[in-house]
Amino acid sequence: MAGAGLAVVVFMLLFALDRPTVDEAILVQTSPVSTSTPAAESTSFPTATATPTVVPTPTEIPLRSITLSFTGELLSHGGIIEQARSNGTPDTSDYDYTPMFAAVAPLISVADLALCHQETPISSSNTALSGYPVFNAPREIADGIAAAGWDGCSVSSNHAIDKGFQGVTETLDEFDRVGIGHTGTARSEEERANPPIYEIGGIAVGHMSWTYGTNGIPIPSSAPYSVNVTGVEAIKVEAAGLRARGAEWIVLSVQWGNEYQRSPSATQSDQARELLASPDIDLIIGAHVHVVQPAEVIDGELVLYGLGNFLSNQSPQSCNSCPPGSQDGMIFTVTVEEALDGSLATTHAQVTPTFVDRSIYEIIPIAQRLADPDAALAESLRASWARTNEAVYLLGVDPTLVGIDPIP
Repeated sequence: MAGAGLAVVVFMLLFALDRPTVDEAILVQTSPVSTSTPAAESTSFPTATATPTVVPTPTEIPLRSITLSFTGELLSHGGIIEQARSNGTPDTSDYDYTPMFAAVAPLISVADLALCHQETPISSSNTALSGYPVFNAPREIADGIAAAGWDGCSVSSNHAIDKGFQGVTETLDEFDRVGIGHTGTARSEEERANPPIYEIGGIAVGHMSWTYGTNGIPIPSSAPYSVNVTGVEAIKVEAAGLRARGAEWIVLSVQWGNEYQRSPSATQSDQARELLASPDIDLIIGAHVHVVQPAEVIDGELVLYGLGNFLSNQSPQSCNSCPPGSQDGMIFTVTVEEALDGSLATTHAQVTPTFVDRSIYEIIPIAQRLADPDAALAESLRASWARTNEAVYLLGVDPTLVGIDPIP
């Protein structure tokens, strides 16, 4: 009872002072009560004035959104190496790839994450340089890749060990020198077990790279980790490892398919379905066939079967088996957005068709170049755009999901 009486006294005192209750004190601030002694004739108590506080509206965390751009094969055939040598000057370097990338660099560099496919080894010493069939590109291609705005590259390919394990090591050393990420080959088991995760726009993007084979060249027994050769289960294991390391969005770059065939092979189709059924693979980007292949949505996830060539000497004039489409390529830009529940999804993809001008090996963004009424190669560029447009939609992908840059 004594406790109850004390509570009544306290309540009456608070009421007499007109002070806010504990709950009200959370929402209002009170002016300090005067501590001066009131005049003797005064019988009233000084009252605290309650001043309302503006309660801020909770700030919504903005939903995350990023763009990722992908490009196809970078193949330094003999003619391209010679052109890079002609571009070089004693004041810069022996070889220079920047003129080849100049027209597309502004389009590549605007992506939040831009990833290339480096098809061949790179020489650190610029010795024993060579084109088809055993490739070895000059080290300056790494400088050109960095200058054009790419952030990383897939490097697992059928030519990855054209120069053995030393070629793998030198390629990755050159990418490290210029600050380009890489995946698909490795200098150690530890590197093999830790493919890159890029922190982009608050989203952790994991990147994997695998190839169907190595043209019969055996993987060094002393370095079995040196190149990723496709096995669906092995790819799934690597993807799960990326997810466990914190990757929220995982991209698989894969070499597959039959060269110069626009339609995906049965193996490509089957592997795409099996891989996208994994909860740890969100997007597949294909390469190797040297022509553009279609896009397809499988269980709500996107695969682009083939990016086409981005830089090469392939054309009907350079080899008997090369179709006109071997000069076609693209910048494939994917938008990944966060939903209210925190999940991520591809909401749009855009195809920017490209074409290789073999006279100087310049990569031409077709729609942009055709905006000039006097554009050289206009007829060839329009034919290239038409081939790419037809190939991309061959499997009926929705144009509102996968768009293509229109031409004038």
